[in-house]
Amino acid sequence: MSILCNMPKLPSVERFLDFFKKPHQGPTQQEPEAAPATIPNTQSEWPEHEKHIRSIDDSLFIELIRSIWDKTRTRYCKVVDRNAGSYNYCVTLDLNGEDEFVVRVPFRGTRESWTEDHAFELRTEILNMKYLYDETKIMLPYIHQWDEGFDNILGAPYTIMSRIDGVSAHENLWYEEEMWGETADGAPILRGADNPSPELERKRLRFLEDLAKIMADLQNHVFDKMGALHCVDHWDPPPPTVGHYFEHRADGYIKRGPFSSTAEYLQLKKDEVAAEGTPPITNNPDDVCEARAYTRITPIMCDALPRSVDKHVTDEDYETAPETFVLAHPDLDLQNIFVGENGEITGIIDWAGLRTVPRWAGWASFPLFLRKDFEHDYTCLENNENPHSPWKLDFYRKAYHGYLQQTLDPEGTGSYNDGKYTLKSGATCAALEALDWEALRGATIHRLLKEIPVMKGLYITEFKQRFGSDEGWPEAEAMLKEQFKALFMHT
Repeated sequence: MSILCNMPKLPSVERFLDFFKKPHQGPTQQEPEAAPATIPNTQSEWPEHEKHIRSIDDSLFIELIRSIWDKTRTRYCKVVDRNAGSYNYCVTLDLNGEDEFVVRVPFRGTRESWTEDHAFELRTEILNMKYLYDETKIMLPYIHQWDEGFDNILGAPYTIMSRIDGVSAHENLWYEEEMWGETADGAPILRGADNPSPELERKRLRFLEDLAKIMADLQNHVFDKMGALHCVDHWDPPPPTVGHYFEHRADGYIKRGPFSSTAEYLQLKKDEVAAEGTPPITNNPDDVCEARAYTRITPIMCDALPRSVDKHVTDEDYETAPETFVLAHPDLDLQNIFVGENGEITGIIDWAGLRTVPRWAGWASFPLFLRKDFEHDYTCLENNENPHSPWKLDFYRKAYHGYLQQTLDPEGTGSYNDGKYTLKSGATCAALEALDWEALRGATIHRLLKEIPVMKGLYITEFKQRFGSDEGWPEAEAMLKEQFKALFMHT
């Protein structure tokens, strides 16, 4: 998930994958139009706006698809699947047994719930995807039609996009079938992910090489501010500008940006933490001290994050060199990368929340599945979420970095490019996650403190308790200023 966009993760990866998977076998061309798929039973706990969107009849989705294609060539059209994510309802339709489309309707897409902020987010996402589709070689779903209003067949905002061929790398490439098992209570679990067969290891490395090449295609898209891309819906649109975006909070949307510098963005976060503090888990004195420690550590961490410079500068020029910003996929994880039967990447989905970000958090950062051990809840116990050991992840990180550098500097001249930020991106992106997610701030800072070499002999909890005490700890504060800088700065 994008560190800067503050968008919650979907509760079920597999449900989201179903929105875009294209079955290996479709109906024959002679198949007649089938009866509509059964609408899922309405549950009492669903909000009214969600009930309304779920209740839209199959016939309306079919009519919508037929309305934008030549009816004389539309032999049949049928709904083949319905799935719900956190924010959208997705209906998959088969047209003539040859093409499949996904109609995505936001759950907030009712007249009572829809706001201009929601319309802005939908419009921004669609136009950003069109921009990437037209201006890069990245494979992503093609947008056929969209509407942010209600004067349409569905009576709700919608997007029609093509379904991507293939299946997710999570389910069809990175893990072998025999790695999947069940716990005693029937929950899925991954075992032996660190010990792939030689053939699977080769597939993983080829996959990382391909992914590095795809991400490097974003290197020429450079912007002067941090924020959301504001594009124009026109047949020959001008270059996008960078404007505001909406940060999602429990109490609603907050308008943010754009930011002219990394420092401006970080100052906003420091001010927020200073004003809000870090709520303690309990009123126990030790918990209060720990929460106070997080509040004190946050501005130190912010001041250590580097500026977003795109070329080598001397120490004297570092503070005044102009900053530029780049794009980053907001959730570059295995479930959002689709592959074909031979492991080739066929597309990348889920670009909602695309932002321009500092170069050290941009496209050259490690994908999410290679920095799981920097997440606040990482555990070395075998499970479904964190199947790899830190040393295996480090092996793949070094491989990915090597492929990226080879792509960016094929002649091996040692040119100065964004690949210099890659090896530090696990720590820098975790720091930004701590800033954007108040609920995760403490646990993420705790994780980053474990990366500081001079603290390896300390019990981190005791360190935080002393750091957050009434007396404070000036010597430790001076140490953190230097050590965080070493942790985040590229060499």
